[in-house]
Amino acid sequence: TNAAKLESDKIVSFTLSADNNFQQVTFKMTMLATSQITAHFDHLLPEGSRVSLKTAQGQLIPLEQSLYVPKAYGKTVQEGTYEVVVSLPKGYRIEGNTKVNTLPNEVHELSLRLVKVGDASDSTGDHKVMSKNNSQALTASATPTKTTTSATAKALPSAGEKMGLKLRIVGLVLLGLTCVFSRKKSTKD
Repeated sequence: TNAAKLESDKIVSFTLSADNNFQQVTFKMTMLATSQITAHFDHLLPEGSRVSLKTAQGQLIPLEQSLYVPKAYGKTVQEGTYEVVVSLPKGYRIEGNTKVNTLPNEVHELSLRLVKVGDASDSTGDHKVMSKNNSQALTASATPTKTTTSATAKALPSAGEKMGLKLRIVGLVLLGLTCVFSRKKSTKD
């Protein structure tokens, strides 16, 4: 995982016997300082798109789509330099600065624009476009932004707010009926 690093050997040898039937094995772990990177897109990505982080060593780390904000993809990562890489179907490109340098306990939110173009071979600008039929790859970029708590809170779903008052009233009515019927039952006894 990204949260800890194994310091000791992965394999430890020991012998169990009738006389020695218990052995204690210790693995040493070090907690790693992590940061959060989230890429926000202005539109839902087309089917078949993939969002990843590219490390300085060239390793690709897939970003997971947010459950509650489907236009956002994020991952908790170790300290380092990363670039957001987006694989898109033909006819799309992204705009924005995708490079980010993380330090421990930081939160980075990148804003990216999804642009539909008539011809995916349009290579003007600093973009990353990859299609199944075309192996051409260009570099994209995203602008880091800081959002206020109120802006983030507004993006969350508010499904419970509309029904809250109605449900409270129904609950109070049911509670009242329960009291009335329980009194009638106790007076019959």
